Amino acid sequence: YLLTSSLPPFDNSTMRIVLALLLLPAFASAGFFDDVSGLGEGVGTFFGDSFKGVTSLISGTQKDLEGNVGRVMDLLKGIKQKMPLLDVIANDSQKKTLRQVDGFLQQVTSFSNAVKSGGEAQFSQNKDKWSNMAKSLFEVGGLNDIVKLIASQSSTTSTCFIAAAVLPMVYLLR
Repeated sequence: YLLTSSLPPFDNSTMRIVLALLLLPAFASAGFFDDVSGLGEGVGTFFGDSFKGVTSLISGTQKDLEGNVGRVMDLLKGIKQKMPLLDVIANDSQKKTLRQVDGFLQQVTSFSNAVKSGGEAQFSQNKDKWSNMAKSLFEVGGLNDIVKLIASQSSTTSTCFIAAAVLPMVYLLR
């Protein structure tokens, strides 16, 4: 109230412009991994929008295989950096998976090096190994549940951010 009483009176068009400028950032919510440095582009988008389970990670070419292995490595690095936040909101099963992230990351990093050194000559073998590893990590190891946890956290954050920006405007306009 003190802030609004010290402001000069606004006409309708000025108020609309001010509202538009204040609401704009509210609709541009940040992704869960946006503040994590060193990750490849689009990791949050891929696992938030495009990821439909392990089948999304199965590759048809050497380049795709390297890219998908890299995405999973980036996901694991991001999870590792966000571990304190995730640990607070995770259930017991998810916490168990979070404790395994370092081991998963070592496993995927080692496989990534093998994929790059083996190249096209070992693509078929590496594709089969990757399919099994991805199933092991996501379905058996519990990474699917962590991806869902991250997605729920991202949507909650953006909803709260929008509500925090909109509610003061509604109050001012009444």
